[in-house]
Amino acid sequence: MAKRRRIEIDTEKFTVTVGGRQVHTTYKQFEILRTLDEAGGRVVSRDSIELSAYGSTPPDDPRAVYQHIAQLRRK
Repeated sequence: MAKRRRIEIDTEKFTVTVGGRQVHTTYKQFEILRTLDEAGGRVVSRDSIELSAYGSTPPDDPRAVYQHIAQLRRK
């Protein structure tokens, strides 16, 4: 289980907790958070995030990753 600041990402249970409150995420949102967490504060390219969330099939919308990140920020 990874814990950065007030965000906890449990990769075994596929749960995200923010400030002690469990937050619902979609599979793609969870994979984006996991990828960013594993980077340990290093910059991660959009292509790398896209690959982790979508695999070898890119999303139809080129802004999809940005939209997922915007939704995560609101949560």
